[in-house]
Amino acid sequence: MQHFQSTPIMDSNLQVEQTIKDHVLVSAVGHEDYLFRPFSNGASGARTTVSTKLTLVQHQPSPAPSVTNGIPSSVLFDSHNWNYGGANPEEEATVEMVSTALKNAEKASNKGVSVQSAGLFRRIVRVMHALLQVGTGQSVEAAIQLINAEDIPQAVARLYYIGLSFVRHATRGSMKAAATLLESPTVHPEALLGIGALVGRYCSEHICDDSVPEYKALVGKLANKLGGGCKPIMGTLKGLQNAHKLTAEAAEAVAKCAASNDVPTRIRVAALDAVRGDPCNMK
Repeated sequence: MQHFQSTPIMDSNLQVEQTIKDHVLVSAVGHEDYLFRPFSNGASGARTTVSTKLTLVQHQPSPAPSVTNGIPSSVLFDSHNWNYGGANPEEEATVEMVSTALKNAEKASNKGVSVQSAGLFRRIVRVMHALLQVGTGQSVEAAIQLINAEDIPQAVARLYYIGLSFVRHATRGSMKAAATLLESPTVHPEALLGIGALVGRYCSEHICDDSVPEYKALVGKLANKLGGGCKPIMGTLKGLQNAHKLTAEAAEAVAKCAASNDVPTRIRVAALDAVRGDPCNMK
């Protein structure tokens, strides 16, 4: 049996000495020593030594920088006040912005494709993509306006419905806009799930009760999709479960579905999940 052993070919050593006075580093000295030994022959080999010295030259106190806006704010990062509409970060992703970009691209393409028209088209793609990725209340309102105006294909609208589940900061305005999607007799299942998640996001950051009319109206319209006879609409129940906060009327409607023997078992289970999704509703 053979035994193999490895010999390190590099031997290194580092020593650092620091001097601190009044919580300020006044000096630091470092010594590095490297010995390259390709062969095992004592201390022979190539040696490299590096010395570094850092010394404080001057300490001069300076006043705190002046405050420009003079408005106190929280130390928390308030990203929902940012706008990501176009190339300029200060622009908002609004329907007017999308319409303007479309008109400019159409005008620039009347005489054929050019560098300018290609740039304008890229801007349109950026704006449309931003509505999905930004995830703010303003972007939700703009996306829903485009859906209601039928300015985008159904395939893109479906992506927007799914994107409602990933909104970072919901607002009252976004819930009010989402309520318009429930006015149609037929609502896409993805929209039901996304609207419920939008409510859940808002309630996770704000107080949700009857004093918030947008919340009450949106959850009420969502619960109304169950119908008086508790129609087997799985998407509605899943959407209410995503909300994690039900009004008293919505909780009562869902509870009736859970207690009814006239609906399939899977619908009753979904209704129970929706009720359990609101842990604060002891009733």
